[in-house]
Amino acid sequence: MSAGTHLEMHRQHQQWLHDVLLWVEQANLWKKQNQQVAANLIRMAAEMKRYADGVSEHLNGLRKLAREIDAHQHAMAGFEATGRADEEAMLLLAKKHRDEEARHEREGQAHEAIKKRHHAVMGEWMRLLKEISRIEMK
Repeated sequence: MSAGTHLEMHRQHQQWLHDVLLWVEQANLWKKQNQQVAANLIRMAAEMKRYADGVSEHLNGLRKLAREIDAHQHAMAGFEATGRADEEAMLLLAKKHRDEEARHEREGQAHEAIKKRHHAVMGEWMRLLKEISRIEMK
């Protein structure tokens, strides 16, 4: 073995040791980050529960709104079926209809905002799950 070869092997060993120590440092950082993720998963579970409760509340509100619209529709049909021109009752129904129209607009805007946030959260969640599943460890 020549001195040049021996010196080159020594340099390689130094480089390899340097590389491995760098990798150890990086892996230690990843371990700490994973510990932080584990703690954040507990928080995320609580936030997702809160979010799921909010979706359930929204759904219940929509079901209630559907019943109220149906009841108003039946009240209008009942009024029309009597054939009587009760102007005061008709004015009340017309006012209620305008109120329901404004409420419908507000509910539609709220629903679209919830839907947008939902799609963003679920998209990120699915992206993260897919990325994590691609990690291969020895």
